[in-house]
Amino acid sequence: MRFNFYPTCPCSDKVWGLIAHRDPCMLTILQQDSVGGLQIQTNGQWLGVATVPFSLVVNVGDMLKAMSNGRFQSMLHRVVTNSSKQRLSMAYFCNTTSDAMIGVAPALITKDRPAEYRPFGYAEYSCMPFHPSDLTSIHEYRPHRLDSYKIMPTDSVSE
Repeated sequence: MRFNFYPTCPCSDKVWGLIAHRDPCMLTILQQDSVGGLQIQTNGQWLGVATVPFSLVVNVGDMLKAMSNGRFQSMLHRVVTNSSKQRLSMAYFCNTTSDAMIGVAPALITKDRPAEYRPFGYAEYSCMPFHPSDLTSIHEYRPHRLDSYKIMPTDSVSE
């Protein structure tokens, strides 16, 4: 669990509260205050996540993306600062054990939808270089570390 405090920032258009990233865990459950600031990227655009009183935001992480064969997506997200209000949030990260093997659930592998990821160890994944923003510039992406485990069309996986 992590508590986050973002103070007011007079240069909120130039300072990130938390740079763009994808969560490496299974799920992140987030409780945020009414100030907002969480944004997700979709279709190349950053969209603010609405704050709803007494609600939780659930982010899918990379491990669930891999295990669901890409059916669930780990979204690129960030937190922006606010020039007039401080922000508080609490994040609970649902992780696997460090010795766990991650792989696509067998029931989600079909002839029409083969496995997208090869099995890998969580410890191996967590030791890979991490580019927090997955960005080399504002608009250009670095390869995401989960992509290292993608199966290429010429690869084969035994079911």
